[in-house]
Amino acid sequence: MASAIDIVLEPLMNLVDESGTELELRVGTLEGDTAKHGGEPIVVRAVANHYGTATQPPRPFYTAAAEEHGEEWCQTAADVLAKGGSIRQALGATGELAVMDIQIVIDEWQTPANSQKTIKHKRNEHNRQNDPLVDFGDMRDAQAFEIVPKGSKGDG
Repeated sequence: MASAIDIVLEPLMNLVDESGTELELRVGTLEGDTAKHGGEPIVVRAVANHYGTATQPPRPFYTAAAEEHGEEWCQTAADVLAKGGSIRQALGATGELAVMDIQIVIDEWQTPANSQKTIKHKRNEHNRQNDPLVDFGDMRDAQAFEIVPKGSKGDG
């Protein structure tokens, strides 16, 4: 799903750890998280928000985060390695920074604004905000990273 992030992090996708294992860093909405309200898989919501649907405009927050912060992410990994850190430490520091940056982009996203129908639907006694990418904060809170052997299914 996060092809923009994949492109930005390409230099970090072929790193080999001390044991000879080729590692990759995955950042974004990982499989398994479910919404606190409703229980739907959050990855479904993230894909719909990023790419849009038949009734919802795209809000490409992953692309925006990668374009705005990608160089910083790669520099973070380079800095850790230059100071003698391990591949896992470099990827971990990069993943933490990328998650934080993606969460900020989600929080600050304003256009396109929600439709009047969406505003009426979202507002209730538990939710008084109207940010296009934040309802209860589940999607923002689900942003994470994992360091996995290259080509693996995941789960770190």
